[in-house]
Amino acid sequence: MNIKIAQCCGMCSGVRRALKITEEALAECNGKTLYVYHEIVHNTMVINELKNRNVVFVHSIDDIPDGSLTVFSAHGVSRSIEEQAAAKKLRVFDATCLLVRKNHNAAEEAHSRNKRIVFIGKKSHPECIGTVGRVPAGYAYVVENENDIKSLPDCGGEIISIAQTTLAESDVGKIKCLLSAKYPQIKHLDGICFATSTRQNAIRELAKECGLILVAGSPASSNSCRLVQIARECGCPAELVDNEDDLKEIDFSGISTVGISAGASTPQKQIDWLLAAVRLK
Repeated sequence: MNIKIAQCCGMCSGVRRALKITEEALAECNGKTLYVYHEIVHNTMVINELKNRNVVFVHSIDDIPDGSLTVFSAHGVSRSIEEQAAAKKLRVFDATCLLVRKNHNAAEEAHSRNKRIVFIGKKSHPECIGTVGRVPAGYAYVVENENDIKSLPDCGGEIISIAQTTLAESDVGKIKCLLSAKYPQIKHLDGICFATSTRQNAIRELAKECGLILVAGSPASSNSCRLVQIARECGCPAELVDNEDDLKEIDFSGISTVGISAGASTPQKQIDWLLAAVRLK
C-alpha cells in the first residue's frame, strides 16, 4: 500500500505561538497550577500532555482562583472575559492568534464607526464567541448557514462581514454572496487564515491520487474536520483519526494508496504516529 502525505499539513504558526506562550507561562509557575481559559488548541494529544504537567483547562473565569497565572487560548476572548480576569487580578498570558486578534480589531473599529457586523462562523466556537464579544450586544450578528441569513433584520447604514479564520473559503464565499444580495452596501473583510487555505488546497490535490485519506486531528478541531469534508467532496473517502481506536475502525481492504493530512492544531508527533501505524497495515 502506497502512502502519500499532503504537501502542507500540521501545526500552523499561530498554534506554535500559543504553545510557546503556554511554555513561558509554565516556566513562571514554579510547579503551581497553570490555568488555561478554554483548550489552548483543539487537539487531544496536546491537551492531555499539558494536563499531565499541572495545567487545568476551564470554561469559566469563576473557576480560576484570584491572582492565578492564566493563559487565554489561541481562539481569543471577549471583552467581558478580559474584565472578569482583571477583577480577579489574574496574571494573564494572552495566546490569541494574531489573525484572530486582527479580526477583533476590525470588529472594534467597525463598532467605533457605528457599523453593524456580520460574523460568519460557528456560533458555539470560542473564536466566534470571542470576536462577537468584542462589541456591545446588538451590534454583531452571527451567520452559520443560509437560514441564519434569512432571519437577519433589514437595516441600512454601513455593514461589514468578518469570517472565522478556520472556515473554508468556498463555504464563506457562498455566504458572502447571499449577504451581498441582502445587504448591497456590505463590505467583506478577508478573514480566512492562510494556513487553513493552504491545507485545504493541499488535500484537494491529495484526493486526486488516493483511494482513502486519513486526517490526523481531533473532533473539536474545526479545520481538521473540514479537511475530511473537503476530501469527501472531492470524491475520496476520508476519516478523522485522533487515536488508535479511530484507526481500528477503518477498513483498508482494496485500498492501494492512502493519503495522510493533518489539521493546523495537530502536532508532528501525532502525524508521525499515524504514518507509522498505516505502514503496518
